[in-house]
Amino acid sequence: MDALKEGRILALECIIRSQLVDRALENSSPVTWLHRVRDSMRGPLQAAQSDRIPSNQAVAEGGKALDELFRQAEIEVNASLERTPREFPCD
Repeated sequence: MDALKEGRILALECIIRSQLVDRALENSSPVTWLHRVRDSMRGPLQAAQSDRIPSNQAVAEGGKALDELFRQAEIEVNASLERTPREFPCD
C-alpha cells in the first residue's frame, strides 16, 4: 500500500474514533457499544493495511462497516436519550 493510501486510512480512522468517542461520552452510550464499534472497524482496516485484499474490496467493506457503525450509533443514542432526557446546548 502506498503512503498516500495508508495516510488516508489512518486519518479516517482517527477522525472516526474521535467522533465516536465524543458522541459516546456526550450521550452516555454503553461501553459495550464502543467495543462493537472497535471490533467492527478492525477487520477491514487491518486487511486493507496489509494488502491481503484488493483495495476496491477493502473500500467497499470499510464503507459497509462505517454505515453499520453509524446506524448502530443512532439507535444507541436515541435509546439513551429516551431513557434519560437531557439538553444539549451544542448539537
